[in-house]
Amino acid sequence: MLTACGGIPDEAGETSTTAAASESTATSDGSSEETTSTTETAASDEPIVVGLLLPTTGNFAANGQDAIDGWNLYWQLNGNEVAGREIVTVDADTGGDPAIALQKVNALIEVDGADIIVGPLLANIGVAVGEQLIDRGIPHISPVQCANALTQQLASPTFARLGGLSCGQTSHPFGQWVADEGFTEIMMLCPDFVFGYEVCGAFADTFTDAGGTIVEQLWFPINNQDFGTFITQIQERSPAALYALPIGGGTAGFLQAWEDFGMQSSDIQLLMGGVPTDPSNLRNFQDVDFLEGVISSWHYAEGSDATATTDFVDSFIAEYGEVPSFYSAGAFTAANWVAEAIAAADGAVEDTDRFMEAVYSVSPDASPLGPQTLDEFGNPDTNVYIRQLVRRDDGLLWNEVIETFEGVSQFWTYDPADYMENRVYNRDFQGLDN
Repeated sequence: MLTACGGIPDEAGETSTTAAASESTATSDGSSEETTSTTETAASDEPIVVGLLLPTTGNFAANGQDAIDGWNLYWQLNGNEVAGREIVTVDADTGGDPAIALQKVNALIEVDGADIIVGPLLANIGVAVGEQLIDRGIPHISPVQCANALTQQLASPTFARLGGLSCGQTSHPFGQWVADEGFTEIMMLCPDFVFGYEVCGAFADTFTDAGGTIVEQLWFPINNQDFGTFITQIQERSPAALYALPIGGGTAGFLQAWEDFGMQSSDIQLLMGGVPTDPSNLRNFQDVDFLEGVISSWHYAEGSDATATTDFVDSFIAEYGEVPSFYSAGAFTAANWVAEAIAAADGAVEDTDRFMEAVYSVSPDASPLGPQTLDEFGNPDTNVYIRQLVRRDDGLLWNEVIETFEGVSQFWTYDPADYMENRVYNRDFQGLDN
């Protein structure tokens, strides 16, 4: 595995088409020495094929379709030609399954001739696919999946997270914020796979660093739908606040159990991750009154009054008739970033080094997420928004910003080397002080 330290390494990847010519020159003592000159391969005029690796069936199909819609919207608004080359997108359905995703990524490269892979959606699939693409030297862009390792321990010059974030990135400031708001003891309810470990671990880490106590942390299976037993345990503990991270179809099960057990009448402050309070989930729960006042943190807030965000939201609603999710916003931002990188590389995406150097050198001009710039490991420093669900005048629930943490790093305020060695969140390690 390649580890990125100090920016893009100079070594050429396996798929680089940069040409290096060696020649001998005489020295003053009559011996010879080799010098190397580097020339850039001219860009092809063939279409650039982008393999879009996202689920359109299975438990996360709606989320995958949102990302596809965001990606497509950018090209609809801006045209699908960059640097004189047509951009062709080929969709590949992962079904939310790592084994299927590995098969599909092979087909995208070997059958469809994909020059760039964009996706996948889930963190566990991201690691599996990411390791394979790193080995093959294929440019890999991730707008939504957030596995920490891909921009930490496995960081590679051929991978960049554009429009996305690492899994713990929004949780670090949230844990600090919750403690600063005066919450001293909370419970946590988290999914039992890598996404849950990393999102919840980062929150637990900073919350306990700030003096808070996690009285109990509950884990549920990735496809869990019945939360009754978990709600019973929460009732028994009766914490001041609960941090809950239901995912996919399980969000409906959690909200139903919360209502069935009368928790909407309790004094427990409901804190949630950015995924369950995303517009992609809220579309199905607009009549759930107890969601008003739920606080979350994320790198996207559809209720932001920033011009780039409002323009994007308005364009998406006009095209698709729905408020865009973070999947849409991330994929839209990734498309913008890829387009700018292709232009900066004069269309030469086959020259992997040149294209990836361009990816690192540009940033999206009008991201609905707010400003983003890549760190040396291929992860964006990004705004993190503390958000609250409110009803608009038209009765629609959405997230409005109550506080902004600007330019948040995936390492928060910790030293990167120390973080990567000592803060690898998993089921057994959820922060140094809890």
